[in-house]
Parts: sequence; structure tokens; C-alpha cells
Amino acid sequence: MADKVKPGKVLAKFQCEATTWEIFQAKAKANGTNASTLLNHYVQEYLEGNRGKGNRGKGNRDELDERINHRIQNAISPLAAQIACLISDLEKSAAW
Repeated sequence: MADKVKPGKVLAKFQCEATTWEIFQAKAKANGTNASTLLNHYVQEYLEGNRGKGNRGKGNRDELDERINHRIQNAISPLAAQIACLISDLEKSAAW
């Protein structure tokens, strides 16, 4: 049975590992989409200059910056609290 292609569309084919493709399709489905939609989205982003050659797009950089800042804050917060306690203890010791 031949694949039906909508007018103005092309059936693009490429090779990838079978397991990778199956996992990709399953993950897409679990996220409420499909492989074709995701690949079309990627192609459009690439054409707009948002993907490829290490350029992941400003939106993705902003999201990455936000995640990094969040992780840094989570790591620093307990240390800042400990430092504040130590300073308080030192000030109390100095007052004696």
C-alpha cells in the first residue's frame, strides 16, 4: 500500500536506529503529539535560524539560563543559611 501524500507536501525519508525511532514515537505520543509534528517543527525552527550548528535558539537559551539559575539558587540557599547562622554565632561570641 502506497503512502498517501497531501497536495503540497512531500514524504521525507531518513534512516535512524529502529529502537531510537520507536522510543521517539512513544515519547511523542506520551506528550500528546507525534513524530511527524515534531520533525516538521524542528525543520521550521532550523529554517528560522533557531536550530543547528550549536544554535539552539534564544528561547531555549533563556530556558537553560533559568534552569541553571534555579539550580544555583537551590545549591546556594542552604549555604547562605549556614553562613548566616555562623555569623550570628560569631557576633554572639564577640559580645561575650
